[in-house]
Amino acid sequence: MLRVRAPFRVSAHAVAPSNPCVTPSASTRSSVCSKSSSLMGTAVQSGPHENSMSQQLPQGNGKSLHPVRAGLRDLVPDQMNLLHHKKDQVKVEGEMLISNRTVLDFDNPVASLVDKNVDLLGLGKIQFQLVSEDLDKNGKPKLTNAAVVKNYAFSDISPLAGQTKYKINFQVDPDFGKIGAVVVRNKHLNEFFLHSLCLKLDGGEVVDFFCNSWVNPESYEMQFKGIKGINYTPLPDRVFFLNKACLPEDTPAGLKGYREEDLKYLKGTGKGMRVFSDRIYDYDVYNDLGRPDSRNPVMRPVLGGDNLPYPRRCRTGRGYSSTKNPAVPSDPPSEKEMGSDGIIALGPLVGLLDFYVPCDEFFGGEKTSAFLAVGLKSVAHTLVPLIKGLFTGDRTAHFDSIQDFKDLYAKGVKLNTNQEAKDGPLVFVDSLFNAAGDDKRVLKFPVPQVFANSDFGWNEDEELGRQTLAGMNPVVIQALTQYPPKSTMNLPEDVYGPNSVLTDEQILPYLEGLSVHEAIDAKKLFIIDYHDPFAVYLPKILKGKWGDKKRGYAPRAIFFYNKEGAMMPIAIELSKPEGSTFKHTVYTAPLRKGDRNPYWDLAKAHFSSIDFGYHELISHWLRTHAVMEPFVIATRRQLSTMHPIYSLLIPCFKNTMMINAAARVALINANGIIENFFFPGEYSMEMSAVMYGLTWTFEKQALPNDLVSRGMAVPDETEKAGVKLVIDDYPFAEDALDLWAALHDWITEYVNIAYKSDEAVRGDKELQAWWNEIVTVGHADIKTGWPKANSRASLVDICCTIHWIAGPHHAAVNFGQYAYAGFMPNKPSTCLRWIPEEGTAEAQELESDPFLYLLKTMPTELIALPIMLTGEVLAQHGTDEEYLGDRNDLWTSDPLVQQAFKKHSERIVALQSEFEKRNSDSTKRNRSGPVKVPYTLLYPKSGPGLTGKGVPNSISI
Repeated sequence: MLRVRAPFRVSAHAVAPSNPCVTPSASTRSSVCSKSSSLMGTAVQSGPHENSMSQQLPQGNGKSLHPVRAGLRDLVPDQMNLLHHKKDQVKVEGEMLISNRTVLDFDNPVASLVDKNVDLLGLGKIQFQLVSEDLDKNGKPKLTNAAVVKNYAFSDISPLAGQTKYKINFQVDPDFGKIGAVVVRNKHLNEFFLHSLCLKLDGGEVVDFFCNSWVNPESYEMQFKGIKGINYTPLPDRVFFLNKACLPEDTPAGLKGYREEDLKYLKGTGKGMRVFSDRIYDYDVYNDLGRPDSRNPVMRPVLGGDNLPYPRRCRTGRGYSSTKNPAVPSDPPSEKEMGSDGIIALGPLVGLLDFYVPCDEFFGGEKTSAFLAVGLKSVAHTLVPLIKGLFTGDRTAHFDSIQDFKDLYAKGVKLNTNQEAKDGPLVFVDSLFNAAGDDKRVLKFPVPQVFANSDFGWNEDEELGRQTLAGMNPVVIQALTQYPPKSTMNLPEDVYGPNSVLTDEQILPYLEGLSVHEAIDAKKLFIIDYHDPFAVYLPKILKGKWGDKKRGYAPRAIFFYNKEGAMMPIAIELSKPEGSTFKHTVYTAPLRKGDRNPYWDLAKAHFSSIDFGYHELISHWLRTHAVMEPFVIATRRQLSTMHPIYSLLIPCFKNTMMINAAARVALINANGIIENFFFPGEYSMEMSAVMYGLTWTFEKQALPNDLVSRGMAVPDETEKAGVKLVIDDYPFAEDALDLWAALHDWITEYVNIAYKSDEAVRGDKELQAWWNEIVTVGHADIKTGWPKANSRASLVDICCTIHWIAGPHHAAVNFGQYAYAGFMPNKPSTCLRWIPEEGTAEAQELESDPFLYLLKTMPTELIALPIMLTGEVLAQHGTDEEYLGDRNDLWTSDPLVQQAFKKHSERIVALQSEFEKRNSDSTKRNRSGPVKVPYTLLYPKSGPGLTGKGVPNSISI
């Protein structure tokens, strides 16, 4: 008996394939042919949309391709009669584009050869049936006889391109009616990826099914049946609908059963462990961050629920560990680890991708975003240990001079390893970091932009202020409304000391003649305040793992926007535990430009360290990755691929679940990259949960609302996006508002095409179930700040906010990570020394060589290198990236939608030109600053690699 291993899935090609049929343009295609005009009806082109979760149906015992599990299995001809047809039937020629298991198929490289032999010997075929929009005379779905892929065994499959065209012919009755879907059954031994199916009709007209989905084989039922812990559901046949979007109540009678059954399957039963072939979406809390079953258990609190609110993630069903968390006795049990008793790794590339994501969320291939996720885990689990091996003698090696950094970028780092260069993770390094044939045991780093044009520009006060408006974390600065600032969490003064020890006298010399009150009223004073959340956790962090090595404060920084248009830091207040309370110290900037104060420089470094940690945990991970996953799950579960809002939103979700799953095993997990190398350490994710509960609401994530809530803009209906910025040179906000307005206008036009009235929105059962599930399940712990999906206007705002989070917000905080944090003095992930008290030996050391003391305060090489590696991975664009204004031409057949999207795409292109003009305006000093780095992070378009620009539609890395 042939033993078939759990196979690895091949990627969708990096770029959505062009239509393999030679056809007229999408806008001129007709759906009617001379002999079979009843087949098509109005214009139809493609099935589900790019990266879509294409439809599935339950299968019968090798015969029926019917949506109903029982009683209707005799509608499809026996296998022996697949090619039988009547004389008056119409021949419809088809051509499909398929990827077989060849690209990066390390698990089973002969899978394609096996399937060819199976097909050649007649042991199994790929079968297709067309589905009519009409029911037959008995009130049952109407299907054509099954057709099979022609000459599969003789195709020339390229392991590089990974795509092959195949022919197929259908015989269709003249009274078949309009084609609405195609049903697919895979009787090979391995899965394949179906990109598209094109049907050529008489007269040259073409109908396209744009599928982009994995089609798993029937044989998987045999492979998984009886495995401990797996409640395996037999794979239904797959159904792909035309891209003729319609609301549930408008679904043609012949397709209703398919639409309903598919959504039912995608929801699963909530039981059993998921396997890699599943297309099942369900929710769970973050109970998988610890290592409860290891020899030395590492526990982390469960995030989500009564103790610590958090967005939900995708359920894997791996079962629960019996190990309790002694620190939080009330916590529910943690999920078992992959590889622990009863838990087997069924995923592709076992050991590298040993986590579950629904199969259509996984894409692989060189330089795709999912491949970068593999690289992320390679950094965490393989390269970090190799880097640590470099410091077996002195693990405190620090940078001594600027020249040390120049040497690092010029020469790279040689890894002390006996592993062959061709093996495993080092191959990923080569592909990720463009080693271009160099020794893969030498890590090469590009020079970060913040250091490329100036050796010391990063340390200028103006540059620190500029980065709050145009750096990698421009979403936290707020207008100051009261001074001294008050506690944001109402911390008791008997524990934490006074709210603040800042005084008017400390900042008056910087206010250009204004009083503090006048500067506040004039919107000249601003603040970034991390004091309260870090004050709460500082005692724990400093007593926890690595606490004896780390040094950090609870900071807040005051900025003044001066007459020259520069955002200048003028005071930094740092607080730390001392005895039974907290000690607060204020450091102020030199009054004269060019003067240096070593204590002030150290205060800036400590502030920047906390800012970097907050950026990674809150601005980046929480506010984009974590909060988006429930939207992905709910959309897959509640909205059919036929639904217009599914079609609108699906580009926002590409690869998000994949990169989030990778992060949970490499980045945010116990002893992962964040815990090991950032100041918050083991309390990182717990702190993000606290901030989620305290600060996050959906309504505030909309850009105009966010800017107004931070005091950075005021409502003004005469301005774009309905708000006016309070300062005239805020590069992030200025560009972002243009993108928001463009998205909002496009989505408004789309929603008004899909829904003819507000009543239609309220009456849409799928839509209401979708929104209710997001609010009450996916984000169940947030009870306020949710709009009602009860009108076209409210639906536009909801969809625009989702687009904003997945696209521009994520781009703004993600793709500048290496540019600004790849040079550790600019954004240290932690600090290693306190700021000395004047008159001490440490103060004498500082004053004798301020810059060397500053560098010794920064992370050591052991800490810096993994952060640089991770930052470079996370700031990369894959070759499969899809940017704002980009979609495959076949995503919709609606001419009104096509026209509206074309206008939107042209507007996005024009905005890129507008942003480039702003960067060339010498009066806008915050556009480049002392380091001469133009603000390109919201340029909509980019090529692959480390570019520092480009706004993908989704959180794909």
